[in-house]
Amino acid sequence: MRVTAVVLVCVAATHAVAAAAPPPRRLSLAVLAAVAAATKTVDDISKAAPTYDWHAARQRVRDAMMHEVNAYSNVTSARLAIRTALRDKQRAVWLVSGRILVHEDFLRKGGMKNNLHARFVKSLIKESSKELRNFVYIFDQGATGGTRACDEHIPRLVIAKQHEAVHEGLTEKQLATCGVLVPNPYFGDLNNDWPREFNRLTALADKRSWQSRDERMFWRGKIGSPPKWGNSVRTEVVSRREQCWRDAGNYNRARACDLTVKHPSVFDIKWTVSCEPRKIATRAKDPCADLLPQPRYPMKCRALRGSFTEHPEYTKYQFLLDLPGSTTGSYSRNLNHLWLMGAIVGIWHGPMTEPTGAARQWLSAGLEENATHLLVDVDNAERLVAAVKADKKWQTALVQNARGVAELFVCPRCLRQHYVSVIVALRERFYELDRTMNSHLRDARTTPAQRAYDAFTKEREAEHAYHRF
Repeated sequence: MRVTAVVLVCVAATHAVAAAAPPPRRLSLAVLAAVAAATKTVDDISKAAPTYDWHAARQRVRDAMMHEVNAYSNVTSARLAIRTALRDKQRAVWLVSGRILVHEDFLRKGGMKNNLHARFVKSLIKESSKELRNFVYIFDQGATGGTRACDEHIPRLVIAKQHEAVHEGLTEKQLATCGVLVPNPYFGDLNNDWPREFNRLTALADKRSWQSRDERMFWRGKIGSPPKWGNSVRTEVVSRREQCWRDAGNYNRARACDLTVKHPSVFDIKWTVSCEPRKIATRAKDPCADLLPQPRYPMKCRALRGSFTEHPEYTKYQFLLDLPGSTTGSYSRNLNHLWLMGAIVGIWHGPMTEPTGAARQWLSAGLEENATHLLVDVDNAERLVAAVKADKKWQTALVQNARGVAELFVCPRCLRQHYVSVIVALRERFYELDRTMNSHLRDARTTPAQRAYDAFTKEREAEHAYHRF
């Protein structure tokens, strides 16, 4: 597409809409009033889990979202935002006239996550087009937050964030964590796939009596991924201290699997596809010795290979563990499903992970240790499981609250609502961008903004490089 021509038209549209821009507005939750009206009712909350303050939990999630939205300060140039979106074809997502528009590079080079995000947005955009209107943003699929330097002129949606303390030694630019958290793309289609999965697993969980379930804490997954994590590559990955974080996820998974060696009657934590825990360095000094300390006893996860387990089988267990993502130790998509299983959810906390375990996601602010889940590490895991088994009231509350997370944060309607709330808040924050992209909704079709979109459409159709959903 001839980017320069489109940029010039968009620049003209921007200047035609507003000659002088006021300072950025700091938003309050009032701008979400219309959206919040469509969220779940008090009765829904009470039915979900009466032992937890879900009103406060949901408010914390909203406050966290607004904090991320208000972090954008240089938001007055719609021209720069549109220019960035046109140039960054691999990450730009356009919401135009009730449809999602992305360049073929977004789908082809962006891989599975980008394709799933497009599918996610497609499933909700038609029903929510009045709230979403026309907008554009950058979708960053990185598992640790921003993967490139921040551009404050255009909003960025991210699926996970890790605190800078996790990545010791990285520069401030590399640690860029701008962006607003939205659900990770693995929920897929909110009209078909996820509702079907949600209903299937919660129904199956309801049929499983607590007494019939295995009392052990369960996990299945991979550690490393040969040949990518072959020995020669792994030695290179952890050759310097600032690179240790790249192996944090595998390290924590290996430590968790080792619990099954020591306490097989308490834990059923096993690897399936591969097991490549970090080797103790052969050189005199291990650069990761203090960040990822090796245990006094050898990790034996190679002897603990488990069979691949489908999600319905998870309902056979009383305790389910969420481990950090492999490699960098960010979020794991496994957590999406754990809340549905009618079990107690444990979230792992180990070296070089967030204080709350793994990475922050859109719902993290609504969770509370020992209320919605257990925060598990290599030292407290056995004690925590025993304590919960001995306290029936606590046990019941943890099971109910895990289901509450499912009903109020990861249900299909909840996911849709959070995404819409984010876009509504960003539209209000990036008011010049919103004004430019939606001026045709108030003015005649001959306005500069409308002509900009007409030109953009013609360029797109001529190249056949943009895909509309």
